[in-house]
Amino acid sequence: MDEEGIQVAVCRHGILLRGLNHYRGEIFAYPMFLQKELGERANVTFFCMDVVCRYWPYLSKVVEEFPDLQPLMHMRPFLSVMHAKAHTAKCEVRWGGRNQDGAGNTVGEEVEQVNSFLSRAALITKYMTKAGRENMLTQQAMGWNRKKTENLHKALAQRYVTISERAKLEAASLIQWVFDVQQWAVTNRVYTRGCTEDLRAEIETITVTLLRKKQDLYRQHDSNQTRHSKRRKLRDLKKKLREKVNASEEDEIDEDLACNLTEGYILPWERREKVNASEEDEIDEDLACNLTEGYILPWERREDGEKVNASEEDEIDEDLACNLTEGYILPWERREDGNSFRLKRSLFDRMMLLKRYEEEQSILIKEMSQHIMSIRKEIKGVEKLKDNIRIFW
Repeated sequence: MDEEGIQVAVCRHGILLRGLNHYRGEIFAYPMFLQKELGERANVTFFCMDVVCRYWPYLSKVVEEFPDLQPLMHMRPFLSVMHAKAHTAKCEVRWGGRNQDGAGNTVGEEVEQVNSFLSRAALITKYMTKAGRENMLTQQAMGWNRKKTENLHKALAQRYVTISERAKLEAASLIQWVFDVQQWAVTNRVYTRGCTEDLRAEIETITVTLLRKKQDLYRQHDSNQTRHSKRRKLRDLKKKLREKVNASEEDEIDEDLACNLTEGYILPWERREKVNASEEDEIDEDLACNLTEGYILPWERREDGEKVNASEEDEIDEDLACNLTEGYILPWERREDGNSFRLKRSLFDRMMLLKRYEEEQSILIKEMSQHIMSIRKEIKGVEKLKDNIRIFW
């Protein structure tokens, strides 16, 4: 057969809207066609896809060549929540549906439910003619939509109650930390080779990714074959993390990097801001900001008054760092504001989840009102049809 599969588009309630046949492998032209068809017939706010982080740059290039497709860019990209867990941490923060304002508690995996339902006919339709296959899939789709429509009022009401209860359990705190994570996700810094900040950023990113993948190993993957592949990737990441930690220890001992104008060099006004921001330690601002030789900052002093070397201050416990020991905080995380980036990311996720719950309540109220109006319209249509039948008889 010419058809190699189907691709469908559904709404956030799982109702099937459009579908098309595949005549070759999965390419971005198929979702773009569905997006164009739906954009012309409905007021679509978000476009959800499991690889929207790759699809959206492709769509931007196509729109540059074909300005008629510019309305497609008015939609907002939405990376499905479950698939975002398998992407990089920055990709999840930037594109993930959980972090998109106005998206509510939409999961973005509703199309997987439709695919699972339609796949029941796969063993039968592959032996059918094209017309028979199309009829079978059409009947399947109509039955699915009828079931979803009949139960929509129950689903909306139950969903509202559940979301309301969950929203009461979430706490909102530390808005500035949320801003820090958002800036981290959209900032692409260029580091000099051997720079301490480069190694620190890489160690933090690898650590966050490892923690997330390790947490989701058994929660999201059922088969041993899939978990084996994930464990192999975890081992590679741990090996890379160990190399970065060892490199960090070597670079901290080499004090030439601090003296050269590399990326990690602290400019005088940056040092002045740090001095002015310090309240607990008594600092001689003139000596510190003028880089007076021999002056030791308070946090650089040991108990015996000697200066702490960078290699001593930033000593990393390799076993704890590479084994992802819970609660272990990297030295520079502990020194800056007393809180690790992992904690900030955790609070960022909770803040985003609470905002999505609050948005979901408003969205569900609006959808329930629209559903009631739709039912009333159908009732009026049935009553009008009954009156016409009575007149005819």
